[in-house]
Amino acid sequence: MGPVRSLAALLLLPALPIAADPPSAPVAQVSGRIVIGADGTAELIGYYTQINGIKGPLSADKSSEKTACFAFRTERSAVKITKESSAFRVIPQSQDSLLNVYYHPLPARDFAKPDTFTEVQLIATFKSRAGEAVFTPGGEFNYSGTIELDSSADFVHEGKKYNFRDFGSNFTLKASGASPSTDDIIKQMGSGTVRLPFTGSAAKAIQ
Repeated sequence: MGPVRSLAALLLLPALPIAADPPSAPVAQVSGRIVIGADGTAELIGYYTQINGIKGPLSADKSSEKTACFAFRTERSAVKITKESSAFRVIPQSQDSLLNVYYHPLPARDFAKPDTFTEVQLIATFKSRAGEAVFTPGGEFNYSGTIELDSSADFVHEGKKYNFRDFGSNFTLKASGASPSTDDIIKQMGSGTVRLPFTGSAAKAIQ
């Protein structure tokens, strides 16, 4: 039984508050979606709204993904969903998946078309060392994880050359958002996926 179908059964079960970690100084800000599929996998898709160290605008419209020059997408990986009181915990079965970052100077990204987040130039690949999401239908969504830089390539933005290796190698990720209601989640299941929107940040991990 895939996570979406499992979630349908878990929603019918009878509720543990999730403790939030203290915030860290961010080096980047992001906005995105976690997409949970009926095939038993999930992925993170999103874009950067701020990257400390990169000058010039990162998009023509900060409130939308459409013109975001910098985007990210993880590999689809198998997940397990468990219920804790009224909250649901989404845990990757593998803690070593990849998160890829892409640069496009003239993008046309669309959450309904995930492949638009993998255009045009692959500029960095991170290995995910840990990560999990927790959400309460009609309440909050929270994600936390850690990533380590695996490879990076030079790119030019607004006439200046950059490389992600100059920004650090190990980061902690934090994200949160409003979770869809139970009715909305059940409705989404009809399309075979559940999408949870979020905003978040990356901060350098304490070594």
